[in-house]
Amino acid sequence: MMRRRAAVGIGGDDSGITLVEVILYVALSVVIGTITIMIFTSSLTGQSTVTSRTEATTAGDAVARGLERALRNAKAVSIEDEGATLKVYTSLETACQGWRVRAGELQVSTTPGFPESSWNTLVRGEAATPAILPVIARDPAGAVQGSALPFFSPGTQVTYALSFATTGDSVDFRGSVSSRAARAPMGTGC
Repeated sequence: MMRRRAAVGIGGDDSGITLVEVILYVALSVVIGTITIMIFTSSLTGQSTVTSRTEATTAGDAVARGLERALRNAKAVSIEDEGATLKVYTSLETACQGWRVRAGELQVSTTPGFPESSWNTLVRGEAATPAILPVIARDPAGAVQGSALPFFSPGTQVTYALSFATTGDSVDFRGSVSSRAARAPMGTGC
């Protein structure tokens, strides 16, 4: 013979969920939601770091190629403002080329005489874009060569050292270039 279970609760039915089960479901949902948000935030931060580094590398590579090309074809070179400005008179189509680092920005000019109004900002020193910071060039033994300024000329070569800041590690570009042409005073042409 079968026995019937006694009715529990108001309606006499014990189906449904208890308060303890509700609390467990809420706690489990909070844990899963927290983990999901952490993974999403981490991937966005990683993407931002990679994007910033890629932008800095692209900008730095273009600057380094332009600098080296102008310096290889230089007829005259002038380093001014205690190493913060490099002016080059070249045999290229754009004969006058100048680069300067000022207030964390890399500025360029291709106007003869390099008037103040001719300098255009190539890379700004803002958090969203790479900033230019001078770095100290070192020889293979680790000894400092030159100064902490972006441009200097130890002898017949012109050396540049630029660091493009990113949201992660900075991207450094360094090089030394010798001109193929005989040097002349900067007053010639530019």
